[in-house]
Amino acid sequence: MASLPQSAPSLDLLTALRDLHVTLDHFDADIAAQLGLARNDLKCVHLLVAEGSASPKRIMAQLALTSGTVTTLIDRLEAQGWARRLPDPKDRRGVRVEPTRKAKRDLAGLYGPMSEVIGKFEGRLGEERSQSAAKQVNNCTRLVAWAQTQLRD
Repeated sequence: MASLPQSAPSLDLLTALRDLHVTLDHFDADIAAQLGLARNDLKCVHLLVAEGSASPKRIMAQLALTSGTVTTLIDRLEAQGWARRLPDPKDRRGVRVEPTRKAKRDLAGLYGPMSEVIGKFEGRLGEERSQSAAKQVNNCTRLVAWAQTQLRD
């Protein structure tokens, strides 16, 4: 079990991260409701759009769901026109799940205003500061993932 150096946490940073998490969670809940999707279904569509396609095993790992739950989730997304199963070109017994055009279009439409305002914010920051901010957010993401592993040990 790896450990991080001990130091006093910044309550400002922890509070800001918690606030960001809660705000994004509410935002995603509203989007899921507008699309008529369950939260895990929306998470899966996000994964598929971000990665282009995914195996059911990848979906299981990313969403922390059982194989039976993922099968039902994929069935539901297919029936609603959000995803489709295709043969895996690297494994003739496997399948890949990919987003439909509808999934890409509808997500882009609903997340577009947020993307636009973040783009403007990045423009005000400038390229170097924007890259630095993205790096720090990614570092925080890795630290939270590390803390999660400590819960499991």
